[in-house]
Amino acid sequence: MTGRGREQQPLLKAKKTTIGLTRFLGDCGVPFTLLMSAIGAGTLSVPYTFLLLSPGEAVVTLCLVGAAMAFTADIILRVHVAVAARSGNEEMRETYQELAVYASGPRLARVVGFLTAFAVFGACVGCVRVVRDMAPTLVSIFYLSHGTTFDQLVPETQQSYVNNTVWLVFMIVILPLGFFKKISALRFSSYLGFAFSIYLVGAVAYRAMFGADGDPTSVPVAGISGVSGSSFTRLSEAIGIYNFTFMLHLNVIPLLAQLVVSTSSDSGEAALRHAERKMRYNVYGAVFVCVLLYATFGLCAASIYGSSTQGNILLNLEHDPIMAVPRIAILFTILFSFPLLFHPLRSLVLEMQVCGENPTIWTQVIVSVVLLVAQIFVAMRVPGIQVVFSFVGSSILLLLCYLMPTIFYERLYPWRGSRDATLRLWVLRGLLAVATVFCTMATVQLIFK
Repeated sequence: MTGRGREQQPLLKAKKTTIGLTRFLGDCGVPFTLLMSAIGAGTLSVPYTFLLLSPGEAVVTLCLVGAAMAFTADIILRVHVAVAARSGNEEMRETYQELAVYASGPRLARVVGFLTAFAVFGACVGCVRVVRDMAPTLVSIFYLSHGTTFDQLVPETQQSYVNNTVWLVFMIVILPLGFFKKISALRFSSYLGFAFSIYLVGAVAYRAMFGADGDPTSVPVAGISGVSGSSFTRLSEAIGIYNFTFMLHLNVIPLLAQLVVSTSSDSGEAALRHAERKMRYNVYGAVFVCVLLYATFGLCAASIYGSSTQGNILLNLEHDPIMAVPRIAILFTILFSFPLLFHPLRSLVLEMQVCGENPTIWTQVIVSVVLLVAQIFVAMRVPGIQVVFSFVGSSILLLLCYLMPTIFYERLYPWRGSRDATLRLWVLRGLLAVATVFCTMATVQLIFK
């Protein structure tokens, strides 16, 4: 071997090591991102579903909805790969809306864009509502003098403090963050939110196993004193919340592209198929982890708080010392992750034709202010975050996660001539029919409640 060849060996080894590290990070990053896209503010309403249903019914429903959502996310994956393989991977944008363009043209794509914007709007409202629920804590920290508690204030003063705090926080502090061109620095809040959510589940499990200082169920908590309605309507409301907590469909296609780049040295269709298999494992694995976390969280919270369980579990934790840090941490995490939802929502609205092709800075400012004011008004008037999550999950996500995958699969996937593919279509149709019955009931109930 020549001296030049020996000199190149360390370089080749370093290159292989770098490639291997890149693939490893890609393998870890994709399932973690899927988990973060599902585990969020919606997790706070999971214990409430164990009040709507018995613990056994809630766990079974949780498993069934999780399996259905994983299946429809897998359908999106299959359809995207089939279309990309036919048209050429480089010709296809890595978005959910692109499938709508292939399925039925720009009109359906605009409908999908509107539905996506509405779903993100609902998630933003949920975040605002969490801040509104936690506003008394902020008032106690920043407004009240030492020795004075929020509960000592008269109701009118309490309401005034809460409303002023919400408007001040979002209009003065959070709104300017939404105008940053680069908000990638705020992405750390997603990691913190995921970590604190796991901590919250662990802390509630700890309390369920080893007990708390005093009786947590004896602490007076304003809000839900009981649930009403038939078992069918309660089940429908719970299904809406579960749909929201398993929502990861919009991230499947972009993350598949990341897997194609980071986990395979092949090119063309072979790389796409290889990444598809990995993504399928990641989707079902992420949903399985979510089911375990949600079931643990719900069962433990139900055993502690029983009929006092709130739509926002943070309200039950107000007087628990071990929960003081995660409550504040989750609050600030939601605040700083809010621009990560608000920024794409504003972009979706600005892309609509009513704003023109090149919206001016004043158009962007007006749209941002109108969106935020609308979110605050809605959040201040809904009874609780569980209503927001159930409504979005039973209306918008019925269309995005059940109807659209069925349309895409039937029109774009080569299911004819394959028994397995035909069976998947019939399963899709069955899921759509069942989901439509329950979600329509939940939507009607929440509108006229």
